[in-house]
Amino acid sequence: MLDGLITGTYHCRMLAELEQLADRITQLAELTQGLRSENQALRQELVDAQVEVRSLRSRLDAARQRIEALIEKLPTTE
Repeated sequence: MLDGLITGTYHCRMLAELEQLADRITQLAELTQGLRSENQALRQELVDAQVEVRSLRSRLDAARQRIEALIEKLPTTE
């Protein structure tokens, strides 16, 4: 009788521990998926920022060329 009680208690504890482990694994899987999604979003933000930087550099170069052309047209003081 006592052996059955001990075995039953042990069995219940093992089931509880397995359930806790399963819950932790589920949480880890959810966290991993969340991090993957966040990583993908950050990668896209980086690509968007790189495109914007290229565009701004291009605009800056064009403005620099226009300014240089205007400077060349200025009369010299000789």
